Amino acid sequence: MLAALAKEEAEAANLEPWLALQEWLETAEHDVTIPYAQTLAELVPPVAVRLRRDFGAVLNLVRAHAVLHQATRDKDASGRIIATRVDYAGVRELIADLVSEGVEATVQPIVRQTVDAVSWLLEGGDEESVGARALGQELVLEKGPVSRRVRLATDAGYLKNLEDRKGRAARLVPGDPMPEDLQILPTVEELAEECSTVSSASGGMDHPPPPEDDDDPGVDF
Repeated sequence: MLAALAKEEAEAANLEPWLALQEWLETAEHDVTIPYAQTLAELVPPVAVRLRRDFGAVLNLVRAHAVLHQATRDKDASGRIIATRVDYAGVRELIADLVSEGVEATVQPIVRQTVDAVSWLLEGGDEESVGARALGQELVLEKGPVSRRVRLATDAGYLKNLEDRKGRAARLVPGDPMPEDLQILPTVEELAEECSTVSSASGGMDHPPPPEDDDDPGVDF
């Protein structure tokens, strides 16, 4: 597939459907209401100030998803598109990890793997530190990727380099303990459960259920 894309003589992409979509969006409804926004906000742990900005971006993405799928969405009395949990599901699938990493509530998998490898090598050997070459052999990686991983881990404080002289081989040891991954954006199931609780407490549904149209994949964005 990649080779086909690389061919210069490949036919030009058909942009007509995309142009038609843009023209339709210009005249389509843009106002969206998210009935579960307050419930979602209460489920997000307040672990960082920047979450105020990130949460606003999440809501805007949910609105955008609802706009794109408005043909299968209901509207309220004011004519606004009613975003469903399907819209949240599509957005969450794309950005959940990014939001957690952005507030340092999770450790990148490659960083965790690298730190774990250093700890394992120290436990299984007689050395007091681990060199980049030994780490590369353990991870089955070349020098470049290993250097990048080590830099990420040391910048985050999860690894320490005992060698402070330039040009000398690294002597790596574990640094600060890595936190357990904290989920910032709740799952769709957690949101649904909380919405049901709120609905029961208020004596009615807080928002309409997601559409069950098999032709609407929902999570495509």
